[in-house]
Amino acid sequence: MPSPSQKDSSRSQARMTQHRRLLQLDSPLGTDILLPQRLIATERLSHGYEVSIDVLATEVGIALEQLIAQPVTLWIRQHQGHTLPLHGYVHSARRLGSDGDIDFCQLAFSSWLHFLRFRKDARIWQDKTTEDILADVFDCHPQARGQYRFELERPSLTRSYCTQYETDWHFVQRLMEEEGWFAHHEQREDGSGHVLVITDNTWSLPGLPQQDLAFHRAGPRDELDKILHWSASRTLASTSWRGRSDDYKSPRMQKEAEEQVMPEYGQLPAQLEMYEYTGAYSFAQLAQGNRQADLQVEQWESSMQRYAAVSGVRNLACGRWFRLEEHPLHRKEAQSERQFVILAIDWFIENNLPLSHQALDFPGSLSPALKTFKQSIGRERDIGEEGNEHTGHCFNRVEVQRRKLPFRPARTHQKPLMLPQTAIVVGPVGEEVHTDQLDRVKVQFRWDRINPGNEAASCWMRVSYPNAGEYWGAIQVPRIGQEVIVSFLNGDPDRPVVTGRLFNGEQRPQWHSNGRLSGVKSKEFGGTGFNQMVMDDTPEQNRI
Repeated sequence: MPSPSQKDSSRSQARMTQHRRLLQLDSPLGTDILLPQRLIATERLSHGYEVSIDVLATEVGIALEQLIAQPVTLWIRQHQGHTLPLHGYVHSARRLGSDGDIDFCQLAFSSWLHFLRFRKDARIWQDKTTEDILADVFDCHPQARGQYRFELERPSLTRSYCTQYETDWHFVQRLMEEEGWFAHHEQREDGSGHVLVITDNTWSLPGLPQQDLAFHRAGPRDELDKILHWSASRTLASTSWRGRSDDYKSPRMQKEAEEQVMPEYGQLPAQLEMYEYTGAYSFAQLAQGNRQADLQVEQWESSMQRYAAVSGVRNLACGRWFRLEEHPLHRKEAQSERQFVILAIDWFIENNLPLSHQALDFPGSLSPALKTFKQSIGRERDIGEEGNEHTGHCFNRVEVQRRKLPFRPARTHQKPLMLPQTAIVVGPVGEEVHTDQLDRVKVQFRWDRINPGNEAASCWMRVSYPNAGEYWGAIQVPRIGQEVIVSFLNGDPDRPVVTGRLFNGEQRPQWHSNGRLSGVKSKEFGGTGFNQMVMDDTPEQNRI
């Protein structure tokens, strides 16, 4: 005979439906197959969102692998009765346990940005804007095509040479940080997808549908569409930035840029300067250097003044702004001072679903984390009447900054550190040498699977010669087909220089005599003639 709990499960299963629940989930498995039980989610500006859901599976033994990389849409019921979608792609699914005819599972899904973490590439762009480069990377992912757009106040300059040697995720984040760009998501109203919006201006961000949010420190039944907790923080940061660059085409001209934090941030120690050598030719003009300085200082200014809140507002989203009302410390401020942009959100939601208590003891359940959060905000008891299956609760914890301040992402994604590599000198078809007035050459790296192996394969690269001076030195320009060693200034993948040449199985040395012969041999262009100087160090046969 079935146990009492199994009988209860069967009866509850028969009447379980998502209709009019706080949380509803659309999945490829069909209607009312996966019922959301509880949710914890994080969303960060530029980084997308990560959603974990405990679900009840009304069919036992579902093959979890059929959910991986598939689209799902979570619907969150608003206080007014309508629902708002959150679309994403499942990247994790596991079974927590079973009870009778019900499986308790857990899913995790994210925006299409998550796919970028699982693709790594090595490729070169030349004379492309950052927008063009990012579009090329996004379009490598079918889920991203047509699902992004740029809303930039200040479009990027053309990058003469840009190398990817990392995952798509790291590369995209790195370029956006260098440009001072950030991104947020727009959900399609029908729940069919989401769009990544890349911008550089907090004033271009959309507001919440209800732009005024009131602060109301009240009891457990008054949490609807209110900010329940509000706190401010101030953080020490560097007070000035100075950067220096150089350009080998104008070696006597040093280029410097600097900027200081605005005095309104307090009496900060003057010695907290951040000085950087930004690398060779990192800014061709002073205006570009000043832009780098501005971006760095704006990032510090943004991080020095932040606010945290806890609310029961269900339609918050990163990259939206609101106006704070009825807070005693801000009440007398101008409206522009009370406008805040949402930078980060943590969601904690318990669905109004029966049988929720039955998964509490399964290892990996989200229940302990939800309980800990409710305790941290003084909400140990569920909102609503105890025992009523139609109750649920939705809280979030947010980080915001004033809208009037520029937001710049911290530069946490550094360029990969490049070690010396080998490459083949390339040039136009039919030519034997391809160089310019500085005796530079172009190469194709061993890992380059896109460029055709001609003069378009790379930028011009300087060559390390035995001696180099003003109209004097030693010159032997590497020829097309030669294997060379390429090093990178400061390990920067965008600053390659040729530092050596190598023989290989196709291009063998002329002399092989146990190391006794040394010298120099040239080759006639288009012919077999040559010039050479040979030194023979065989014992008792020394000669030139």
